[in-house]
Amino acid sequence: MKECEVLCNRLAIMVNGQLICMGGTFVSPTLGAIFKLCCMSTAWRSASMEECEALCNRLAIMVNGQFVCMGGCQYLKHKFGQGFTVMIKLRSIRSEDNLKELKRAVEEQFQPSCVLKDEHQGLLHYHIQDPHVPWKVLFLGMERLKGAHQIVEDYTISETTLEQVFLAFARAQKQGN
Repeated sequence: MKECEVLCNRLAIMVNGQLICMGGTFVSPTLGAIFKLCCMSTAWRSASMEECEALCNRLAIMVNGQFVCMGGCQYLKHKFGQGFTVMIKLRSIRSEDNLKELKRAVEEQFQPSCVLKDEHQGLLHYHIQDPHVPWKVLFLGMERLKGAHQIVEDYTISETTLEQVFLAFARAQKQGN
């Protein structure tokens, strides 16, 4: 950390203000924990959603300088990122026919709430929009697909992350311009 940043951090703690506003580069996870312990409210900008989840009780996402949402991390994930993310890693040797067959099978397996979000560099990124699908159904379905389609090397299933919510807003902003 630069001397200026260290000085700003120390001053922020010493003044014991109700609200401290800082740029993203001035805030470290350790400093965020100190602010929490001192019951000080802080506002800062960050593109690290992992940092935000660890340190923030509430956060706001801005698009084109306008607030588009504000709330707790769980609330934002539930409201804007409902469902699950399925990432399928493909083997390097594959044919287009096998790939088309796999895509059709995945969409059939998890219909009607399955959407292919992205496809690049041997990865298929699906979004299962229904948040009420049991984990067991997701894993059994993927194991069935992996057994039936040799081009599937591996897969992961996860709840939608805060970073994915943020990236969805960023994509929407990019498409709007």
